[in-house]
Amino acid sequence: MCFEQDDMKVSKATDIISSLGYELIISFSEKNNTQALDTIENGIVPNRGIPDSKFENQVAHRYENLGFLWKFMQERNLSKRQLSRDIGLTAGAVFTWFKSDDIAISHLYTIKDAYGVELHFSVKTK
Repeated sequence: MCFEQDDMKVSKATDIISSLGYELIISFSEKNNTQALDTIENGIVPNRGIPDSKFENQVAHRYENLGFLWKFMQERNLSKRQLSRDIGLTAGAVFTWFKSDDIAISHLYTIKDAYGVELHFSVKTK
């Protein structure tokens, strides 16, 4: 609920959770995909999967904060330009997200609404 109330960047949220000894995992999933849900109470952590290729592994390493968004775009065959059009932003905004490896959490909710998917914030111990 706190993520909906404050428009902080993913990097800041990650830093806060990390300072408490936890890891923040953000993911998108199709609606009705209960496997992707995670709660601290029951300790379920979504399966992040093993990279299918060397390329995907390199990209995941390259985007420490936005690897989940890059994966979402790859699964849907979305370019940065297409994503920007779909959410009503300039292409430069999306390119900046990936250049800086950071995004405001409010934009994640915009993406969620534009594509009709679920947005999950998971916390696990390091």
